[in-house]
Amino acid sequence: MLLRTPEHWRVLFPTPQDTPDEVENDPARVQERMRGVADLGRDWDVLHTTLYRVHQRVADTFRKGRLLLMGDAAHINNPLGGMGMNSGIHDAYLETKALLALIQGEGTEAQLDDTCEARRQVALSYVKTITHDNWEKLRQDDPEAIRAYHDELRELAADRERMRKHLLNTSMINSLRSGKVVDMVGVQAPS
Repeated sequence: MLLRTPEHWRVLFPTPQDTPDEVENDPARVQERMRGVADLGRDWDVLHTTLYRVHQRVADTFRKGRLLLMGDAAHINNPLGGMGMNSGIHDAYLETKALLALIQGEGTEAQLDDTCEARRQVALSYVKTITHDNWEKLRQDDPEAIRAYHDELRELAADRERMRKHLLNTSMINSLRSGKVVDMVGVQAPS
């Protein structure tokens, strides 16, 4: 996976689970893998390497008394696809909105609890499923399956309505439209 930031590129590679960390972090190994992305005819300027172990975990609750959990504190998952970031932003916005309504006397603790539980359910059912699917697709090594997936993506890109639906899912906008997110005045989120 390649991610362009304003000042550099971030490159993520899947690694076999049984490979020792020192092998994967070895500068020669990193350069070899980077040449597989693009051979510059010289070594890449690598600023930092980190091994990330993929976890799919969700906290038992997103609220305990005065403590609210959101983002990575509430759920961690495969980083591919930005689902953790998107979900964390949604958590922060909705939970903060519920807390603010409570503080201003316009909401109740029950509504705050409902919002936190709704965000937890999104993490359990939505984020976990999509990030697991992303991980499985990344680990695919059967050339025929990879070709079929790429064909599926090309067909998706060619169909404006299917692409729109796909983007609404991957951006997590549909998770807000599912009817399960309660806004702070006790009304279901718009569909």
